[in-house]
Amino acid sequence: MVNRARARTSRSRIDRDYPHQVDIEVPEGGLGKRLNAMHRWCGERAPDYVTVSVNDYPRQAVRFGFRSDGAARRFASRFDAR
Repeated sequence: MVNRARARTSRSRIDRDYPHQVDIEVPEGGLGKRLNAMHRWCGERAPDYVTVSVNDYPRQAVRFGFRSDGAARRFASRFDAR
């Protein structure tokens, strides 16, 4: 799970340390239980990950950053990320 220290990590450091990133669009009403499932998946299969909110109005997304390309690809496949 992501701790508060990681949540405060600079964008450039996240890009450097977690170069394989997957954006999950946030639909109107939020992600709900799907977000919980994403965090659970990461905790079980890619415990070294980070999440960042992306707020490029009107687009909102949650960006999941991974150290390995394989983890990012499996995550994107599992959660139908585009």
